[in-house]
Amino acid sequence: MEKVLGGIRDMNHLPGAVFIVDSKKETIAVQEARKLNITTIALTDTNADPDLIDHPIPCNDDAFKSISLITHAIVDAVNEGKAGRAEIQAAESEEESEQYYQKDYDEDLSTALTPEERENAKK
Repeated sequence: MEKVLGGIRDMNHLPGAVFIVDSKKETIAVQEARKLNITTIALTDTNADPDLIDHPIPCNDDAFKSISLITHAIVDAVNEGKAGRAEIQAAESEEESEQYYQKDYDEDLSTALTPEERENAKK
């Protein structure tokens, strides 16, 4: 039970999407995701209904090689997206920090100047 459901216990919020290997075998997961409006990405074989899946990936969901190939591609895409998000957040944080220090510098400069010097600095 811990192996199958252990990760759910530590979740603080609903996931943005779920990846399902065999949508016919995992019908409960598909139904729950649809109820909770969670995007479903699933490997679908000819025996599955692709209309129940938001993003069906047509393939042989019984063959280990196809499962492995597609799963690795999904993992690589997720990792690339996370790295890109981290870079964007770092850049935004650096920009906010620069703006904060510029504001402090301007305030310090304005208090250090005499009224006449402040008037000349505005010109």
